[in-house]
Amino acid sequence: MVKKWDLIYDLREDVKHVRRVQEQSASSPDDGFSSAPFLFRSQEWWAAIDHGSIERRSVEGTITEAQPTSMVDRPVFRMRTQDGSELTGLRYGDPTRYVEGLHIRFDYVTVQRSPEAQLDLNTTADVVISVWIERSHKRTPYLHSFYASPPGPI
Repeated sequence: MVKKWDLIYDLREDVKHVRRVQEQSASSPDDGFSSAPFLFRSQEWWAAIDHGSIERRSVEGTITEAQPTSMVDRPVFRMRTQDGSELTGLRYGDPTRYVEGLHIRFDYVTVQRSPEAQLDLNTTADVVISVWIERSHKRTPYLHSFYASPPGPI
């Protein structure tokens, strides 16, 4: 059981990513999110999450792999959930915090894509809103040299 968690990513604070998603949704409706019933990351959107009308879900498990991949601009990690499932996800926040053996929990919501979304896209998308990692002084050291600077969330 994890005694203390560190919040390493919070969508509420990720202004750059949110601006990019909102602009993409406005300029490319075939590739963005629907603004109904709420604009992505608006005060109303967060209120709906906080009050439960947009369901917040969590996935918890143990990081099983956190090595660099060929996707330098989209660093990934692997985890094993409590039910034994294996998942691969993007590293949000500080990528050096993803250390093999540490526990991780991420919260996400499912949002509707724009009605004009491309046919090859799903009608919904899961959006990570926060990432929590077990408190530890451990870091993934090889990422310091692998990335010129830690990438921002994608």
